[in-house]
Amino acid sequence: MCNKRDCFSCDKQRFLKITAVQKYKINSIKRKVKRMIRHLSILFVAFVAMSIPAISQDQLAVKTNLLYGIPALTPNLAVEYGVGPKTSLELFGSYNGWKVNGSETSNKKLAHWLVEPAFRYWFCERFNGHFTGIHTMYGEYNISGHDIPLFFNGKIHKEYRYQGNTIGVGISYGYNLILNRRFNLEFEVGAGYNHLKYDKFECRKCGEKMSSETKNYFGPTKAAITLVYLIK
Repeated sequence: MCNKRDCFSCDKQRFLKITAVQKYKINSIKRKVKRMIRHLSILFVAFVAMSIPAISQDQLAVKTNLLYGIPALTPNLAVEYGVGPKTSLELFGSYNGWKVNGSETSNKKLAHWLVEPAFRYWFCERFNGHFTGIHTMYGEYNISGHDIPLFFNGKIHKEYRYQGNTIGVGISYGYNLILNRRFNLEFEVGAGYNHLKYDKFECRKCGEKMSSETKNYFGPTKAAITLVYLIK
């Protein structure tokens, strides 16, 4: 048996060890995010550079998804540009950093970030009328206090906290409505596959990890009502 001083010393060493492991995991995630953002930025700049002739002749658009951004309080922005008379490329990104660390009374949060490149084919002409597309996505999340049954096969409950990442691919169909010379309103729905990997914690704000799980999801992956600003 150990005396009180020995027990206190053991508890302190255990706490310092857990804290060091948590810091290492956080720093590892930050390094991965920075590398991914750097690689995506290089690819995006390179592609834009190769597409300068097309951009100078055709339209370029910036847009925001109102259906996603307003209810989820998530700032989001997309850039889309034409690479052919009936084709375009889009790069969408979003970030929700509200209450990442929680508060004293509640840890309810929907913290996440998402990157989504897409290719589109327009049936009439770019930025006008019906279109279809293919998209890929990658994102990371830290969720608690929310019930999200769709992507997690009914397993996400607001009593727990979930932290992980998702990667997926899907197809979409939409319609771009011309409002005036500069503004359009775009409607789009999509479906596809997502692979989710996450850790589940026994309570929202504290507690040890209960499990590490993976899910393969097939179903809706996109719903958008998007305000579009056209740059001539």
